[in-house]
Amino acid sequence: MNVKGGNAVWNSYTTVLANAKRDADEYLATAIVRADIFGWGAGDNKAFGGGDMIHEKDYPTDADFIACMKDANVVQKITRHGNDFVSFSTFTGKNGSTYTRKQHLQVKHLMKC
Repeated sequence: MNVKGGNAVWNSYTTVLANAKRDADEYLATAIVRADIFGWGAGDNKAFGGGDMIHEKDYPTDADFIACMKDANVVQKITRHGNDFVSFSTFTGKNGSTYTRKQHLQVKHLMKC
């Protein structure tokens, strides 16, 4: 995906982990995770049901992340095993920098939203 970015860490993309497409009757979200290693569901950095979100990143500062996300190309892979989700992304910025981000969360239950 291509991301335009902005002047703050939250001016990046957001991923909603769910069990179905948004317009499906059975749609239930599990968590919302931002590219800047922040997420929510049942509170800050908690998935719905209270499972912790664990974040790892290799960009040194928020300023590095912001600069990279301006016109960035992002490759994201999401895996699920039961109630465990892992989202791994690689960001390549127009400025030539490349960083990675990994988020792991365990969902205790799904929530209609």
